[in-house]
Amino acid sequence: MPLRLRGCGRIEYDSRAVLSRGVNDARTLRPRSSQHRAWNTTQARAARGTYKVSRDLGARAAATLRTHWMAVALAVVAGLIYLIPQFRAWLDGYSYVFLLKQDEPLYVALARRVAQGDAAGAHPFTYEHRDETFILPLLPQYLTHLLARLCFVGFDGSISLARFVFAGAQVLILYTFCFRVSGSRWLSLLAAALGLVDPGAYVYKPIVSSIGAEALQLNRYASPLVGLTVFLLFALSTLRVFVEDRLSFMWLVVCSLATGAMFYLSPFYWTHALLALVLLFVFVKHPRKRTIFGVGIAITFVLGLGYLFQTLEFRELSVYDAKMWRGGHVRYERVWEYLTHRGMILFLLLSLPVFLSKRREHRLLSVLVVSGYLLYINTLFTGVDVESFHWNYTLYPLLTFSGILGVREAAARVRPEVASSPRWRGVVAALVVAAVVLASRASWREYDVANTYQLGTTDRPYHGAFTWLAENSESLDVVLAESHVMFYVPARTGNRVFLGFPHSFLSNPELHDRVSALWALDGSTGEELAAAHRAEDRMFPMFWSGLPADLDEEMRASGYPPIDDALHRRLMNELIRRHEARSLADVAATLARYRIDYVLLGPREAHWNPTPLLGELDQVYADSQVRILRTRR
Repeated sequence: MPLRLRGCGRIEYDSRAVLSRGVNDARTLRPRSSQHRAWNTTQARAARGTYKVSRDLGARAAATLRTHWMAVALAVVAGLIYLIPQFRAWLDGYSYVFLLKQDEPLYVALARRVAQGDAAGAHPFTYEHRDETFILPLLPQYLTHLLARLCFVGFDGSISLARFVFAGAQVLILYTFCFRVSGSRWLSLLAAALGLVDPGAYVYKPIVSSIGAEALQLNRYASPLVGLTVFLLFALSTLRVFVEDRLSFMWLVVCSLATGAMFYLSPFYWTHALLALVLLFVFVKHPRKRTIFGVGIAITFVLGLGYLFQTLEFRELSVYDAKMWRGGHVRYERVWEYLTHRGMILFLLLSLPVFLSKRREHRLLSVLVVSGYLLYINTLFTGVDVESFHWNYTLYPLLTFSGILGVREAAARVRPEVASSPRWRGVVAALVVAAVVLASRASWREYDVANTYQLGTTDRPYHGAFTWLAENSESLDVVLAESHVMFYVPARTGNRVFLGFPHSFLSNPELHDRVSALWALDGSTGEELAAAHRAEDRMFPMFWSGLPADLDEEMRASGYPPIDDALHRRLMNELIRRHEARSLADVAATLARYRIDYVLLGPREAHWNPTPLLGELDQVYADSQVRILRTRR
């Protein structure tokens, strides 16, 4: 800093020297060069500029938080709602992450593969198919692994943390999107709250039914928990690119990355995004905007080439036709099932003021809603059902918001003062609270439903055995146990299993061989199997049991027709007849064709006698409930 001494003018001095030797020491007052002065001036200006930028960003962040604090609070509440089943599981003594949905063990098993560093092994369950193409992409699992590495929460903690983070992110992104479209905080808060409460159990009837009565459809790792979050980010970035006159390169990049990332999440997300981009490209009149969306589509395809090649490779597998038929992914004679329902028609009618509006924001929202609606009812045009209810995930929050916005737009034209009325805000606040209560109730009940159907409840009796396998076995070692237990082994221990979900990625004859061997180990009789089949959906024999080679060839030659009652009875009776005719030697020969390293004998396998089928076994672990036997093969 400069110092003025009487009669000496202005003198530059070294402040560090002054502090170290004292102000009265004349030797510290030495002149500094002009180069040093210039350098110090530049540094000071840079420091002032950096301080100003950081101060401005901090001020803007604080102002945004003060303005939208209710949305942030709702996001935190949403994350906690999605953690309710896990909290209850911890209180009840479960030590693993609690899995709610029937296909969550598959996604968690894939996440375990990523955490083990051997995600290159495509199939997460069977050893013999470890290198085959697996159609489900791994981006959600990599994101979860990144959370675990960044937050040091471990593998099971990362799944729970993902529920909290992505649920909250969904609410924040949906709120931001709605606010950008409507300019109303209260309306956006209501839309975000209702987006949280998906009409769960009634997946074929979006928006209609008893909301929150059974389940939260979004409370499912990793789809739509992660997938819908990325889709909403795509919607927000597309809005910014489409609406703003000044092109934002950042939002264009975010839009392209989000759309490309959806290739690695689920085809139901990227088809919705791509159709919306195509509609924008076709109908937008501004040449510059058309160019932007054309480039966006191109970038999206480039980013998704890896998944497209994987899909083409999967289609070349010999089991592709059998998988699509047996799993019911392509069904016929269900054309009218996806005709719009009363609830959807109601919200489409409520959205008419938005569809007819000329505002850019409303047009973008209309494109997103219409594209999702067309995909949802594609069965009306194609005659083929490709599980269209999955588009409910992306369509539901957008259609709900457009219906609410349409009501406000219509009310504002009749009575403009309604939009700013304190009573309106009170009604919205009450609806938000009701949505949170219903969602909490639904999440609470999901834990009870999961326990009722024995989902995620293998922890207590098998916990010690799972821990031993995770610490003492290799990831390629194959475990044989009761089918329900094997369903959870890859997610809990990282091992392969003799038979796991999805069975549909095996050929029909191989699936039949494995299932019939498990029937023999269980000691199931033909009458028991017939009773079980009669109690299940008519897809049950094919999806869970497969077909012998000759029946598979017959079905393949006839083009895998739809399963009517007569065909169901014929196949079921034939499977049971062949099961009763199998000898012990036949079952032992079947088991000998596949790798088996460990056999679990717990409460579900208490009646098993594996020695005649597998030979001598060595016991390597035992506790009060479960034993682990190692084969000598």
